[in-house]
Amino acid sequence: MAKSPSHELGEYLGWFIENMMIFEIQPVADELGLYLDHEHLRKARNGNKKVRWFDKHQNHHDLDIVLEKDGTDEKVGSPVAFIEMAWRRYTKHSKNKAQEISDSIMSVVEVNQQFKPFYSTVLAGEFTQSSITQLKSRGFKVLYFSYSDVCKAFDKAVGVNIYFDEKTPEKQLQSIYNKLKVLSDDEVGLVRSELINLCKDDFDDFIKKLKSSVERKILKIFVIPEFENRSPFFQVNDAVKFLKNLDLDLEKSNSNYAKIRIEIEFSNGDKTYGEFSSKENAIDFINKS
Repeated sequence: MAKSPSHELGEYLGWFIENMMIFEIQPVADELGLYLDHEHLRKARNGNKKVRWFDKHQNHHDLDIVLEKDGTDEKVGSPVAFIEMAWRRYTKHSKNKAQEISDSIMSVVEVNQQFKPFYSTVLAGEFTQSSITQLKSRGFKVLYFSYSDVCKAFDKAVGVNIYFDEKTPEKQLQSIYNKLKVLSDDEVGLVRSELINLCKDDFDDFIKKLKSSVERKILKIFVIPEFENRSPFFQVNDAVKFLKNLDLDLEKSNSNYAKIRIEIEFSNGDKTYGEFSSKENAIDFINKS
């Protein structure tokens, strides 16, 4: 079935926003030594294109951008950032989309909480303030490109008026799409630069928060065997050494409280914790944090 001009136009603008963010975040990933995963053929997933992560129920979630520590094309690394994107022309479905993003990302973050990943969404088009507030209330960092700014960017950079609404005739929608689909890579780059410039303060703040999360340093590690007094450490090696010398055989213990609790505080204010029944798992948790 042929797609309507409205659908094709929406798909193009969604593609533009997604590829703009990939282009802008790739240098940041390179600077931080991270692997930027997005939809493309990758050996680490047997050549599949989808960026697919799983929740605790083994339901899969196809994501837009994931930044990985120690990831390569051949090996999946530790997720340190999840960035989901969405384009909507009209607000009537924006709240549902925000809820969909929230549920999907949070379920993946839950099973990767030991990495305390940065999770965010990039919205473009028309979204209600309540949908944006809903995402922020769950800890999302939100970068929003308004429909007005997107229109300004295309008009100023390449002279294409992309404004349309529900009353716009299909012939006009087709004309807009025809102009967009023949834009060269250089022209798309001009639009991308113009939109980033229009939203420079918000974009710079988004990148700053992303970097702050990824570049955070461990301030303290609390090791609490059997929920006894805390043992604070300021170096990973010291905490690991303590655990290795810990005279506990937790796996063989019949006590319900014979566990090791790890609490880690980071330089950007983040905290993460875990409870383990083996020293080996506790050490692995610290080393990956």
